[in-house]
Amino acid sequence: MNKDSRQGIVTCRASNRTNSLLGAGPPAQSSIAVRGLSSHPAPMGCVVFAKGYRGALELRAFDGDGGELGRSNPTDKLEEAPDSAKHLVFKFDPATPMARAERYVLHPVKYS
Repeated sequence: MNKDSRQGIVTCRASNRTNSLLGAGPPAQSSIAVRGLSSHPAPMGCVVFAKGYRGALELRAFDGDGGELGRSNPTDKLEEAPDSAKHLVFKFDPATPMARAERYVLHPVKYS
């Protein structure tokens, strides 16, 4: 895992499965978890906010060697209450080689 990915909130593997927790550790240990991340046609999943969240989120895509393929546009500003969930679609530039994505890292984008 490279330095950049360690600074993210949650690291997720690319998957087309649903109803499975994909992330770094159980939800009780982190404030945000991603459930059922699907990578086709665009990365989307249910983001669970255990402790609430204020700001936006950005998803970064990485290939199997850890090379960054691209970053999504930041989501709209989120103001999520504790123990809430929201389905999010992460929009990448169409030139991003998403078929090569094997791992995603969710990053915070804070607003003042």
